[in-house]
Amino acid sequence: MELSELTAYAENRYHIREERQWKEHSNFSVLVHPMTGKWIAILMREWNSITGEYLERCDIKCGRQALSVTTPYLREPFRMKSPYWLGVEIGRVTTPTTVFELLDQAMQAENNRATEIVIPPRSNGGYRDTPLAARVASHTPSAAPATNFLHDIPKRLLELRRMLVYAHETYEQKRLNFYKQAKFMADYEDNFAWHGEINQYFPTYSSLTLQQLRGYFTWRTQIRQGIYQKTATAFAYIYIYELLCGAGATTPEDVLQKLEVFEKNYILAVLGDTYMRANLHRWMLGYAVTHDFPAHVARRYADSAITQLDDALLALKTPDAHADEDIVEALVRFSDGKIADSPMMMGEDAPGTRLLAAVWRTASLEYLENGENLFTACFRAPKYYPWGPLTNAIYWEEARHADTEYVLNDCRSFRCRNGIWEERRYDALYFNKKKLSGLLHEADRALRKYLKTGHYLRKKPDEEWATPFVDAVIATEERAKAEAARPKITIDLSGLDRIRKDAAITRDSLLTDSEIDAESQATAQPQDADAPQTSQPEASEMPSPQDAHESINASAPSTSSLGASDAPDAFGGRLDDIHSQILSALLKGEDARSVIRAQHLMSSIVADTINEAFFDEIGDNILECDGDTLTLVEDYREDVAALAQDMD
Repeated sequence: MELSELTAYAENRYHIREERQWKEHSNFSVLVHPMTGKWIAILMREWNSITGEYLERCDIKCGRQALSVTTPYLREPFRMKSPYWLGVEIGRVTTPTTVFELLDQAMQAENNRATEIVIPPRSNGGYRDTPLAARVASHTPSAAPATNFLHDIPKRLLELRRMLVYAHETYEQKRLNFYKQAKFMADYEDNFAWHGEINQYFPTYSSLTLQQLRGYFTWRTQIRQGIYQKTATAFAYIYIYELLCGAGATTPEDVLQKLEVFEKNYILAVLGDTYMRANLHRWMLGYAVTHDFPAHVARRYADSAITQLDDALLALKTPDAHADEDIVEALVRFSDGKIADSPMMMGEDAPGTRLLAAVWRTASLEYLENGENLFTACFRAPKYYPWGPLTNAIYWEEARHADTEYVLNDCRSFRCRNGIWEERRYDALYFNKKKLSGLLHEADRALRKYLKTGHYLRKKPDEEWATPFVDAVIATEERAKAEAARPKITIDLSGLDRIRKDAAITRDSLLTDSEIDAESQATAQPQDADAPQTSQPEASEMPSPQDAHESINASAPSTSSLGASDAPDAFGGRLDDIHSQILSALLKGEDARSVIRAQHLMSSIVADTINEAFFDEIGDNILECDGDTLTLVEDYREDVAALAQDMD
């Protein structure tokens, strides 16, 4: 049992809410009688550093009669010295129904103190009888039943009545009995009108009168037909308990599906009861875990406070998988929040979010002290805590649950050992906020100075451990800025061929007729003296200047001065013979201008052609052109020579 069950019982049955009356003692709270204003229970939570768990206890103003029966968790009061008080240790062996009965006794005793009964005396000095009003039951129906009700009770309902237990049930027996009864009545239908309210915590069939039982099963029949009429709150809880026990559903999947439909169409649409919805989601989460549903299904039912906490922890635990905004939001959540108001975070284009997230990523990767990374140093290791999968619900498992592990996410998991469940999670009680605040303060200080935002902060000596991580982020930012400022040069190699052709046309258009004749004679093959002379072509058959140029480039004259044996195929077919001869000459340290002039080529075009042929292998230009002079870049001489040998 947990103290939360007792406070829930007090709120549901008596509309009494837990009050924390001492700011300096947040672990103490009280339940106050609504009429007298007197305390009826004192609740205590004390941290035990040895066991790593909270010890929960309470004093209840119910008298000490219960001490006459040996009960391991009942004892003398912990704080109160009056004989009206009794102490209760809250734990796994504590029976909730017993504690609830003690609170009921405390309420009744305080009610008696708040009521004074005056009996008027008889005229002869004696007393006369005064009729007392009948006690009004907390679940009295507002509408009277039909006159033939007792003569028309369904047989199944009579059999259920014989199964019911109305007193002296332990909590375990209560759950088992309800499970058997719910299975027995799973397919029962009724048609009996009943209207009223029932104020009952942990309602079961035993809590209802015969009329109310018929009213419940009539309402349930309508629910199963899709008709949602508002009725007693206790009916809704009994319906939920039935489904959790498998009554009215065929499979675990069907259980959750029917609970979701009931939540949507009744709890939200008809009742609008957020408290019941919260209870339902907690039970559905426990049901999904104990029945081994996929984690994404169970996460649908987790409380938003749990999911938000886990999501924030995951953003800091695995920062590379999360956006900058998620990381900074998590840092703000777990710190004092001052970083959110820093001037470096202000403005639409402020780089503070990106830089602060980068600081956390860098520190998470590089920080290591006493074997702990930064996340563990700030949030410690997760611990195991007692966990009740369906706390406060009337639920029964036929067999003890097998030992198992269930991972909800990387920050929260559950395990069962010998039928006892525990939850493994991070607890804010152990968070090292000083460590986290130190990192954020130093990051804020350094980044304000770097961004020149003004309102600078003073450096603290005990935060110097964080300085290298912030400095590393700033250095990376500076390199990125320098790279972005460097002009980007893009070479479009696809345009070089077009440029070369355009230049050739321009050159040919500038040649005189005599120069064209000279080129034709230079490229003509020498004829044998005995060979028959061919007639000269007509003027109309003479090649155009452009055709002549292409013919010159395509030919490979044998020039003894160039070393013909060095040129052909020396560069694996990348270059034609003329350009191969030119590159070979440059490799030997010779001047290639005479060859270029003899072939009527342009030095810049020659350089472009050779550079393009070797760009894939070298990744840069191997020739430089200065006017008519071509020069081989010395840094690439060995590479070009080696490439020539490989291709030979």
